[in-house]
Amino acid sequence: MLLKKMNNLQFKNKNIEKIVKKIVVGLDKTPLFHDFADYAPFLLAFKQDLFVERQIELLKDNIYRNKVFVKDSDTHYRLSDNYEILYGLIEIYRINKSEDTFKLLDYLLDNCIDKFVVNDKVISSRHIASNIPSLRVSYYCYSIVEILTDMYDITKESKYISKAEKIVLRFFSNPYYNKYNLIPLGSYLFFEKSLSKIRFPRTSFMGKNFSLIFGLIEYYRITRDSSIYDHIKRILNSINNNMVMDRIVYRQYRPKQDSRTQPNLAAAFLYMNILNRAFYILKDNIYIRRSESIADFWIQQQSDIGLFPFNHKGRRSWIDSETDFSIALLELYELSGNKIYYNAARKCYNAINKYNLEFSSVNIKTGMPEENVYLKSYFTTDKFSGLFLKLCYYFENDKKIFGDGGLYTFLRDR
Repeated sequence: MLLKKMNNLQFKNKNIEKIVKKIVVGLDKTPLFHDFADYAPFLLAFKQDLFVERQIELLKDNIYRNKVFVKDSDTHYRLSDNYEILYGLIEIYRINKSEDTFKLLDYLLDNCIDKFVVNDKVISSRHIASNIPSLRVSYYCYSIVEILTDMYDITKESKYISKAEKIVLRFFSNPYYNKYNLIPLGSYLFFEKSLSKIRFPRTSFMGKNFSLIFGLIEYYRITRDSSIYDHIKRILNSINNNMVMDRIVYRQYRPKQDSRTQPNLAAAFLYMNILNRAFYILKDNIYIRRSESIADFWIQQQSDIGLFPFNHKGRRSWIDSETDFSIALLELYELSGNKIYYNAARKCYNAINKYNLEFSSVNIKTGMPEENVYLKSYFTTDKFSGLFLKLCYYFENDKKIFGDGGLYTFLRDR
């Protein structure tokens, strides 16, 4: 086993060593490479370099053999199996500065662009045997734009920002976007306008497809292109007008029916992440005011023991969303200076440590285990334990989130 002893490290949180051991033991023989960014950088930050090096060696074997990561016996190359690896390698490289890590990262990104970016649109998969691409464009996979801006930040090579520009400009011709100023779940690789008349995309989802917004914000940060600024404003105003009602953020919106569903913490923290970053880069106070409004709404639902419900007015917690909502609160605290957001995040952090480390979902008032949310694992999985480590890392260190040397990319959820 590759667990590195931590006896010489002093932690404020006495659970950290136990959490790290649980993840390393669980993932040593059965890695979760499609969730690589959810655990590997955090384990490296907690000095588990031997384990992370072993994980990277296993990745190398697969990637250099297939050009991208492919699950055993899969018939398709899938970008969804690779962008988490890209994000993970980026954060690992920022920590270890290893040329070997960068070489693997650059090789994987080049091949992902080759296989999944077609006519400057991003597809989700490609058939291995025939090399035929999927005819569906997946906006779940448009995190590639933010990844390209990350690579530009690391290397200052213009090829990355040039490719991001082409993908972004092509997206702006999407019929759904031009009608609603929102990002759909998907579109079409060919005959987009004609096929959209036959079967128009129906849904916007406050999930991974909205990662494109982060890419746009980072692209604007680098280029200061005023037209991109205008597009960001259009999208954020449309989200506010259509996916937020009475401070409730809805995860799913169908504009044709004007219907909204899934008012939950996952939608709230992602929207706050977007608003917080928009405020930091665009310097428009409207975004921090909107973020504060959402935060204040959910803090009213925080239980006496410190947990947040996953669903609006619900009774059950969900460790994944609580972790990322706490980080959104900490971002907001840093931007606003209002200690109420830090206190709420700290209270939730303490409650997760006490009630949510073993069970993924508990009653927010009693801390007792409950039926799990979305039929996921009853017990807290290694992935969610890994994600919780990033919140642990924040409270174990005195680093800021924003600015040079900050933890922003390390803590982000994509």
